[in-house]
Amino acid sequence: MAQNAGLDVPAHKLFNDKYFGVKRFDRKADGEKVFMISASGLLDADYNQPGLDYSNLLALTAKLTRNVTEVEKMFRLMVFNVLINNTDDHAKNFAFLYDGDWHVTPAFDLTQAVGMWEHATSVNGKGQNITDDDMLALATKVGISERHANEIISEVRSRLDKIKS
Repeated sequence: MAQNAGLDVPAHKLFNDKYFGVKRFDRKADGEKVFMISASGLLDADYNQPGLDYSNLLALTAKLTRNVTEVEKMFRLMVFNVLINNTDDHAKNFAFLYDGDWHVTPAFDLTQAVGMWEHATSVNGKGQNITDDDMLALATKVGISERHANEIISEVRSRLDKIKS
């Protein structure tokens, strides 16, 4: 679902129609480790308690990577999490790789929640009932144009709708 929605996801495979395997993205082809750190580690954020806002996460991505494409990747992940109601979007489920430059990791630990739970990472200060306007407000704060942010939201929503039908 995440891949179909345009997210960068690690290589994955279903084994025996019941075991989901994911290729490690923190290793090079020869097995050498690639430095990885979570948003929780960078921000000293307690992942057991809600307290992070995507505005902080997007600002961190902008400052760390200095790359608008990486900020857009994080924005797309936020949109996906909101639209599928992934309320398990805590600070340890966002991470960065360093290979001479900083990059957002492929998306991982994406869990669709059923019920009225609040997001662990709020959007524009809100843990639930998040609107497109809330997401757009964060986009413009980090330099993503409203037009482009709307395109990302529409694209993710459209791709998810195709999956559902």
